[in-house]
Amino acid sequence: MGDHPNGPSKVMIDYSNPLLMELLNDVDPDFIVQNRGKSVMLSDVISLDPEVFLGPKYLEKFANNDSNFKLPFLFKVLSI
Repeated sequence: MGDHPNGPSKVMIDYSNPLLMELLNDVDPDFIVQNRGKSVMLSDVISLDPEVFLGPKYLEKFANNDSNFKLPFLFKVLSI
């Protein structure tokens, strides 16, 4: 869960998630056409419109001036 380059989360672009498809259609309908049925990196989806996918409060707090929008955590699951 995150966008760390060593283990990025992936998002399936299909109609099993209608809310995601609605957001993607509003942001970039061509992205759906190009990636339908594919698994894409979460960071690619976020980069389409960070304000839509992360929210304005996140951008105010964590966005860099160079438009590099990264999630500020790395989720780890440790097992014995």
